[in-house]
Amino acid sequence: MRKLLLVFGFILILCINLLVSSCSFFQSDEKKVDLSITIKISLTDVIKSFTVNQSDSLFKMVMDSVETKIAKGDDFFELLKNEWDGVEGEKNMAVSFYSYQMPFDTDRNVSETEVLNFLKTQTDLVIDQTISVLGQRLELYGCEDYSIEKTDVPGVINLEIKGIVNSKKMNFIIESKGKIEFWETYENMEIFPYLKEINDSLKSANESGSEDTVEQIDTANSESFEEFARNNPLFSVLTPWVDRNNQLGEGPVVGYATGKDTTIIMQHLSKSGCRSILPAKIKFLWTANTFDEEGKYFQLIAIKKRMGNEAPIEGSVISNAFAELNEDMGTVAVYMEMTSKGASDWEYLTRQNIGKSIAIVLDDKVYSFPMVQSEITNGNSMISGNFSKEEANMLALIIKIGKMPVKTKILKISEH
Repeated sequence: MRKLLLVFGFILILCINLLVSSCSFFQSDEKKVDLSITIKISLTDVIKSFTVNQSDSLFKMVMDSVETKIAKGDDFFELLKNEWDGVEGEKNMAVSFYSYQMPFDTDRNVSETEVLNFLKTQTDLVIDQTISVLGQRLELYGCEDYSIEKTDVPGVINLEIKGIVNSKKMNFIIESKGKIEFWETYENMEIFPYLKEINDSLKSANESGSEDTVEQIDTANSESFEEFARNNPLFSVLTPWVDRNNQLGEGPVVGYATGKDTTIIMQHLSKSGCRSILPAKIKFLWTANTFDEEGKYFQLIAIKKRMGNEAPIEGSVISNAFAELNEDMGTVAVYMEMTSKGASDWEYLTRQNIGKSIAIVLDDKVYSFPMVQSEITNGNSMISGNFSKEEANMLALIIKIGKMPVKTKILKISEH
């Protein structure tokens, strides 16, 4: 009996050791580190949000100058005052910043000092809101030991985190604006004729600005890529979306391109001559992720703009978001639940778009564009894609907490 107890004890110790070793094995890649992060909050974005007309050329000149010079470490509001006086001259500052949010109006002779003090107060509030959203994101991610402090430099804060597992995710947590939108879309067949006209227009512009002609290129065997590119300035970088039968594909995808070509394409489409060809209420957005197995190509989605450029539904109506395995597709998806108002808006939007796609957009990147099969009355929606579990969790985290009130950027990050 004693021998049996000794054997049992030995087996128990062995099992415990194996269990401990097993746990250590699964945690071996999860090294915990401490981080020190310096974050810049865009004060120019805060100031712009209070102006009456952001497109005013002189106001834009002032803010661009401030943005350039602030990098040298000068005081933001002192710079704003000096640049304003240098560009706007005698113009009353209150006129440009007048809105319903202001405690004064344009009929009063409000001093520049009063306006600047008001802007300083509002900026402090926005910074506090930003710190609050950042703290909520960190806590939901699992950061228990952290501190966020303002610095003497306006718009710069310091973040200290102890014992974090995956420091690479900090860029997404801190710099993601978290602005989620639901947009109606155009059909590829609607937009292709415009893109073809743009392609031809760009070709004509190239020919008129060059002494070389297409005919001068040697085409002994087949059309060279150089000739094809000259004949097709747009379609040489943006491949039209077609099916296996070489017919225009259904849905809102109008083409695809490599990551390095996306900037060139947007430059083409933003030219004044090209904008005049396109419908007035259209904007193009790229998918957040590639769609091909090699991970090379992004899809271009045609979005229907609305008056004021506001999406039909925004993230403020999202009450909950979580990542879960979609058993039908065998992949991880992000599920979203809406408030009663959001559910009502979602029901209307889906009813109006049966048989069409609705693009789900986060920070101007399209994460999903499902086709509406029928109106959705329960206020639920889903973002599907080629997500890992961790990627889906991160996406759900950003959506659930809500958007940052202003743009943030990491200036410096160090491990210790």
